Parts: sequence; structure tokens; C-alpha cells
Amino acid sequence: MDAKPRVRVKAGARRVAAAPALPAAARPARATMRYLRDDRAGTLSMRRAVTRDSAIDVRQSAERASALALDFMHNCGWISGVADQVIVDTIGTELKLNLRPDLSKLGYDEQERSAWCRMVEAAWRRWAWNPAECDLAGKATVAEMLDGAMRHFLGYGESIGVLSFLPMPDRV
Repeated sequence: MDAKPRVRVKAGARRVAAAPALPAAARPARATMRYLRDDRAGTLSMRRAVTRDSAIDVRQSAERASALALDFMHNCGWISGVADQVIVDTIGTELKLNLRPDLSKLGYDEQERSAWCRMVEAAWRRWAWNPAECDLAGKATVAEMLDGAMRHFLGYGESIGVLSFLPMPDRV
């Protein structure tokens, strides 16, 4: 529809002169396209938005949540009891080694496999309950280190542990 619109005018109607042009100051401002230029209301200049990495927000929230969790674990008897119960249910009195290897390909029969498992489990118990052996600082047993790791996990949501081995000449 590219044709001009038709307007019906009564016959004999007189012609009206065009309206006088508005002065330059009264004319509405013509819209212009400008990249991030402000308008007369100052909408853009009033708002100071910054680009932030979302990891910053996550880190700040995680820090606050961890601080609250640790505070509750230390100062609220009920939550402290829950943490203790979670640790008892997870670790118990100790972390027990429960060997079930398939040694048949190495030529072991069932009796030899059972004897080897008992020997390794006994060596694990001796090592895990000797702080001088299992802790590089020489202060905690494996059960105590796991208790600390679990409390750290409950407070921060993550935990890490390393069981290192030092040969006899390197031990203090």
C-alpha cells in the first residue's frame, strides 16, 4: 500500500492556509541515536553500574555462610551436637581398614589372602593410632585428623587430607 491516503473534502470548501512554523526553541528535539549518551532526565548518569565477576559474589556469600556455620557449630549446643553425631556416624571410633582384595591372580589361596589381610589391617591400626607415624606434625592420630577434616567440611563445604609416608631415615 504505497499510494497516498485519500481525504474527502466537501465541494465548495475554502482553502485553509498552512499553520505557521513553530519557532526553533518550541520545536520538539529530534531523536538521535547515540551510544550510551544520556537523555535530559539523566537516567544513565544517575546509575553507576559496574561489571563484576559472579565469582566475587559467590566468594563473598560463601565466606559469610561459612562464618555463620562455624559460629553456630561453636556457640549453639544443638548444632554442635548435630556435628558431633555426624562425625560419630561417619568415622566412629576410628577409620577401619576393611581389605577385600582379589589375590587369586597372584597365586594366593583363600587362607593366604585372609592372613595377608589380617597382617595389613594390624599394621594399619598400629600406624593410624601412632601420631609420630601418621601425622607429619606428630600430634594427631588418623581419627583425630579425620574429626578435624569433617568439622572443616561441615563448616566450609570442602575438606582435603593427605596421608603421607616418610621412609625411616627421613622420620624425626
